[in-house]
Amino acid sequence: MLTATAAALRDDDVESLHRAELVTRVKAVAEFEGALAAYKLRLASAIDALKDDGLNSRGVLRSHGGVAGKTAARLADTAAGLAEMPRTRAALDAGRITIEHATILARAGEEIDPARADEELVGVAESGPADIVAKRVREWVGQRTKPTLNTDEN
Repeated sequence: MLTATAAALRDDDVESLHRAELVTRVKAVAEFEGALAAYKLRLASAIDALKDDGLNSRGVLRSHGGVAGKTAARLADTAAGLAEMPRTRAALDAGRITIEHATILARAGEEIDPARADEELVGVAESGPADIVAKRVREWVGQRTKPTLNTDEN
């Protein structure tokens, strides 16, 4: 399945396409990357759910997926966070957000509450590039973690 898809992508003659066709391909690739990232996270979750003595998802992603240790840890943490964030998982799977967006939302869920982050932040994540969304999410987290002032000092 994935091997055939990779071959089709390699064989696609993009140099002969017009602008509108290229833009359509870019959008399709974003959707595909979202689905692929969601699939990778599902694989990581399934690996971590195994009750055997094999490598955890971090180890598998690093040794068999060829990613750096920090990247493997981030992916495993995102997979664990999204286990409680179905709207975020669905947005990633549909290509409406990227893996970067999903990681940002999973971290916000860790800091505040997964259900609340899932409910309140998917629309924010869908609204723009990950760097801008990260800033908005940091502000969202900051507004919910500010210490409250005690006015009953007497």
